[in-house]
Amino acid sequence: MLGAALSAASQPKPLSSFDPQVKPLLARMTLAEKIGQMTQPDQEHIKDLADIETYFVGSILSGGTSDPKEGNSLQAWTDLYDRLQRHTTNTRLKIPILYGIDAVHGHNNVLGAVIFPQNIGMGCTRNPGLVERMERVTRGSPRHRHPVGLCAVCHGAAG
Repeated sequence: MLGAALSAASQPKPLSSFDPQVKPLLARMTLAEKIGQMTQPDQEHIKDLADIETYFVGSILSGGTSDPKEGNSLQAWTDLYDRLQRHTTNTRLKIPILYGIDAVHGHNNVLGAVIFPQNIGMGCTRNPGLVERMERVTRGSPRHRHPVGLCAVCHGAAG
């Protein structure tokens, strides 16, 4: 019985279950806030972090060349994330940023991370299990203390 309860608890909620929280928030948002929430600049192109507040930025990507300016350590990545999120607390609705890391070849931005071949090469192996293992390694490799979104493996050619 405990196993069934744990299994049910680990199932993701359907997106519609968040409607009671989301609908009132959307109703309060201005058009500028809605547009900002759909915007995802690369962090290396944000010249002034106050722009996160000014434009209500909803998502930020660290692309293939946008390491933290302080270096490529775990602390530098953590500080970058924290710095970006702090600016959302100055907005009217205080919606946290969705933060993404370009990880299509593994975490090539992070020193010492495992790097994988191009997605097309992985797909050409015709081995979906290999591609899934690569994705698991990539998902598990950032040692950030914060949740991030990963721009990861394409399964198209592997299926």
